[in-house]
Amino acid sequence: MGLERMFSKVMYTVESQVTRRISNAATKKISDIFSGKKKTAEKTEKEVTPSTNEKDKLIIASLYVGFAASYADGVLDDQEIKSIDKFKEQLAANGNQDLVIEVMKIKGEKPSFEDAMKHVDEFPKDMLSFFNGIIDDILNADGQVSEEEKVFLEKWEQYKTKRA
Repeated sequence: MGLERMFSKVMYTVESQVTRRISNAATKKISDIFSGKKKTAEKTEKEVTPSTNEKDKLIIASLYVGFAASYADGVLDDQEIKSIDKFKEQLAANGNQDLVIEVMKIKGEKPSFEDAMKHVDEFPKDMLSFFNGIIDDILNADGQVSEEEKVFLEKWEQYKTKRA
């Protein structure tokens, strides 16, 4: 259940981030138009509206974190595999074939904690709580936290402290 929840959370967060940034851009644009700064308004919209690449980066970083947490105990269980397959189907249905390929690539890599953090490093500190939620969901999905998963959590806490 942990990966399925992660995939839902990732898609919701990506859409929320996009909506928030577009809303902020629209508010700034309206303000600039009323104050006579039309060129600034056009520039702001381009700068603030996230690109597909930015959304994909968040999805990919989330996948690295999710898979690294899933592999912390060395095993992907049947439920996690079903969740991955369902997520791939959702991506494919939305025309995100490149991300479907990326899911399979990341899964095959069996990313480590360090691999995942290279992707988390690309995001501001205020996104750490989002990644924290992914880790919590996955490591607590079966109601037990193994010794290997505890090590993963310790590394995560140390990482967050360094970023603070």
